[in-house]
Amino acid sequence: MHSPWAPTLALSSFQRSEGATRTCPRTYERARPGCYVKKTPVWAEVATGAGSIKTKQGASRYSKGDYLVYNDRNGRDGYAMSAAKFKAMYARDTASKR
Repeated sequence: MHSPWAPTLALSSFQRSEGATRTCPRTYERARPGCYVKKTPVWAEVATGAGSIKTKQGASRYSKGDYLVYNDRNGRDGYAMSAAKFKAMYARDTASKR
């Protein structure tokens, strides 16, 4: 079961080209030139074993303990991320019922 997580504003920003808001207008907003912040929640689960997940760009490999992260509650549009990176970028969303 996927749990909702919200981006932590301070740590979810990333450097990207100026085209980021054109390619991801629903999920990112421009914080300052060259810096975009994820503004939408994700749904995630801890991987119970190694594997790979199909992504829009190809595939993302993961190890046991990594996070499988989805941009929608139905488990589509997913990718893998290390536990350390995930925990630095997201906090459990306890306020919403998404």
